[in-house]
Amino acid sequence: MAMRRESNERMADFAVADVSLFWLLNALNSAEPVLGYFLRYRQSPPERLYPELARLAGSLLTFSLTHQANAVPIYQHDQLNAVFPPLFDLLSDLLEASLPSRVVAIALEHDVRLHFWQARLHDARLREGADYYLSVRSSVPVAQLQEQFPRQCKVGSPDHVKAIVNSSRTGVPLTPLRHVPAAIPLRLENQYFSLDVSHPLATEMLQSGTCMFYVPGMLGEPELELFCGTTNVNEPKRGNAASIDIDALLQNTWLQVISLRHGPQFRDEEGYTLWQRCIADVERVQHELKASGLDDVSCQHILTAQCALLDEAVKGRGVEDEACLQWYDIPLQGHFLGTMDAGDTLCERMRDVLREPAPNLAVVTCFQRVMLLGFIGSFRSLHDPERLKLVNALGERVPPFQCPATAPVLVESRAGLGISGWLAPWPVRIGLSVVVVLALWWGLNHWLDHLLLTLLPGEVK
Repeated sequence: MAMRRESNERMADFAVADVSLFWLLNALNSAEPVLGYFLRYRQSPPERLYPELARLAGSLLTFSLTHQANAVPIYQHDQLNAVFPPLFDLLSDLLEASLPSRVVAIALEHDVRLHFWQARLHDARLREGADYYLSVRSSVPVAQLQEQFPRQCKVGSPDHVKAIVNSSRTGVPLTPLRHVPAAIPLRLENQYFSLDVSHPLATEMLQSGTCMFYVPGMLGEPELELFCGTTNVNEPKRGNAASIDIDALLQNTWLQVISLRHGPQFRDEEGYTLWQRCIADVERVQHELKASGLDDVSCQHILTAQCALLDEAVKGRGVEDEACLQWYDIPLQGHFLGTMDAGDTLCERMRDVLREPAPNLAVVTCFQRVMLLGFIGSFRSLHDPERLKLVNALGERVPPFQCPATAPVLVESRAGLGISGWLAPWPVRIGLSVVVVLALWWGLNHWLDHLLLTLLPGEVK
């Protein structure tokens, strides 16, 4: 209702917000003067109040997916307790469903000297299940503001923003809004951005209870407004990005790279078929990542890793077959990223993610698996000391594989003491260890070949 009180000169701005909001305001504005009359004259007969409340309920039913027209109770003059209490409950539910969101304008403190804007989020309701929107007005041209503001504005907790400003790093991602939520006052001269609250830095910011923005002077003299909106209960909620099983999601890529390391050759249309299959798999992975609620930056990290790994695996086999020619024509990174330097870019992305205080586990795990599969990128070789250092740093952030303890625990038997005594001499133990390792290597090699032939028939030669 606060938006209804916007001044007349803002009507053109407000008119483009949302048609559904106008419908809601029309229903409320029509009912307000009539219900105000009954509030002033409380001795009015109930049979006159009922039609007005029923009419308002019928208008609000437009916004409900769970109530039908017969949900409005029938008027019974001799049983008013069976009419008005259920009707008031229905109106409360319908109003709750009708409001697109609950938006709170959060005050910002501006430090003109340091170009900092700061908002305090002490209320827990502002930190749980809320979305954040930034309204920006500046003297710079609109196109320049749309392009440069998300890249130059730094967002996060006060400690993090001050640190990343000094080190020229990124903060909580900002995304330009194509459609502004209806409950936010819309002004034609302003640009609107949403904060990626699923980003690890946003989690840190919300936990600190303070949100800070740094806007450099090159963006003119901006005016910022921060809004917090809780999503409607009828809207789908974000998926739990933390629950992503990145190994299960990328298992086709892992197996494909292992197969390519064996050096298969592709003839006729096999190279194009492989390229199409990789394209489809990359698209599938991105679709599932976004459906899970993973933020755009993390999705881009995984996209770069998947494309760079497959491109290097195909072109690094030392053969110029149909697959190699297809990849020379259009590599995956060219198709998805529009670039030809994903190898260098991926290594830089890995270093940037490791500098984050709370990197996304799915991203770090993906990076670590890519390196374990032999990705070289900008390094000289697999044994480059800098590469080994990066592999170790990634490994420290990824939890070890957990093997379920489903096998029974073997209890030491007294009958085995004789064998233990026979194995006590160190030459015997070394010789036996060599035999066991060779046998294990031979068995695993044949098992892996058989597995690849089963999963990827016709590719392993």
